[in-house]
Amino acid sequence: IMIYRSFLQGVSAQALASQYHRTPSSIYRLVNEIRAKQLLERKISYIHNQEFDASDANKKILNAQIKVVPHNQAGKKTIKLSAELPPYLKSLYEMPLLTAENERDLFRMYNYLKYKAGKIRSKIDMEAVVSSQVKHAETMLLRANVIKNQIIRSNLRLVVSIAKKHVGGVQGLFELISDGNVTLMKAVEKFDYSRGFRFSTYASWAIIRNFARTVPKEKHRLGHFATGQDEVLDLAASLRSYDPNELNLFELRESIDALLGQLTPNERSVLIQHYGLKADGRTKTLDQLGRSLGMSKERARQIEIKAIKKLRTIMSPQEFDLLT
Repeated sequence: IMIYRSFLQGVSAQALASQYHRTPSSIYRLVNEIRAKQLLERKISYIHNQEFDASDANKKILNAQIKVVPHNQAGKKTIKLSAELPPYLKSLYEMPLLTAENERDLFRMYNYLKYKAGKIRSKIDMEAVVSSQVKHAETMLLRANVIKNQIIRSNLRLVVSIAKKHVGGVQGLFELISDGNVTLMKAVEKFDYSRGFRFSTYASWAIIRNFARTVPKEKHRLGHFATGQDEVLDLAASLRSYDPNELNLFELRESIDALLGQLTPNERSVLIQHYGLKADGRTKTLDQLGRSLGMSKERARQIEIKAIKKLRTIMSPQEFDLLT
């Protein structure tokens, strides 16, 4: 470990070999083995997409040209910032926003790089470590991290906008922002770009749900349309593109209603009662639903599955373009 740390700090392999009475090649071998071991122990998670397996995936995904658009040139109104806003928060509003296309390309590249790193890592043999394999996987993960940071920076104002609406409880603004930033980072890991949703909408809902656990007022408001099924809410939230300067929490309720309106009465009833989409937030088991609707538990389950499948179809990327 001391040899490895010294190597990372810039001490040459020749100097380390002389100091520890080894050969330079043995120093390189030791360093590569430690790097390989750390890489194998590292968790690499990603959202897989079938296009990653295409023969031209590298060219199509990694060569995508991504151009960010300054906020005041993206067809948006000029933001009036409060004079009391700290410099750090003001600087967030100078960060370029991502278009839907930019965002999709970045998330696709981000997950593909981790997918590639995982594939390369799976070929590493600790009995005969190949330094080029380790370096290649490490480079892929570094590039993925750069992209993740870009996505996060482009969405930090979203966290601030939501946090400012929840100040007044036990947590101050900066505590809420810090908490929201952590949720934002986790949302980047879980977001599936292929579903056609905007990340800002997905992340805003994740942040709101997180604040609901720590901010009593928000917990009360969220309770009016809380659910135990994330998928239903993700689909509903995606009906609207989130504007970080105009947060309207009850748009989520409207979005849910808009989606449920596309279902049959039985499908609506099953989802509303099973996932607590009524104002009281109460849920029912499939067995309870079956009895109240005059059907078997299995029939209620079949209706639920069919309804979820229908919502997925409604919110396909093509349909989403028509709804936003």
